[in-house]
Amino acid sequence: MNENKLIIEQFNKGALNFDSWSVTQNEKEMKSLSEFCELNKKDVLLDVACGTGAFSLFSSSRVNSVTGIDISEGMIEVASENKINKKIENVKFLCQNVEDIEMDNDLFSVVISKSAFHHMKNYKKVFAEMARCCQPGGRICIQDIMAYEND
Repeated sequence: MNENKLIIEQFNKGALNFDSWSVTQNEKEMKSLSEFCELNKKDVLLDVACGTGAFSLFSSSRVNSVTGIDISEGMIEVASENKINKKIENVKFLCQNVEDIEMDNDLFSVVISKSAFHHMKNYKKVFAEMARCCQPGGRICIQDIMAYEND
């Protein structure tokens, strides 16, 4: 089994648990991140490795539109259900490999990845894709976590 298939399988199985994880749903953290990124109503946001879409949905009231992408169909299914349940219309979720984003260049004013880069073996390729999708003068933000025992 190749590495991406293993990752997809693991995240598909854990999507519902991931969605209810306190770190995923921490509104204080999401508010801080949206303020740090200076999100505003003119922004068109790309959420890379969006998981179950918590940040995409949280940001929807602060921006013009959001596209969330993730390699896991299970995560995208949960994200799409959450969008419907919250009756949010300016967000779309797509299942895509974040190493090869199927979007035109320069589409987004803000490109973000929240708490996901530690999962990425080819993080340089993911960053290059994020930069390619970001408009000139746009903003790219990578927020991630690290283990407590990691000095």
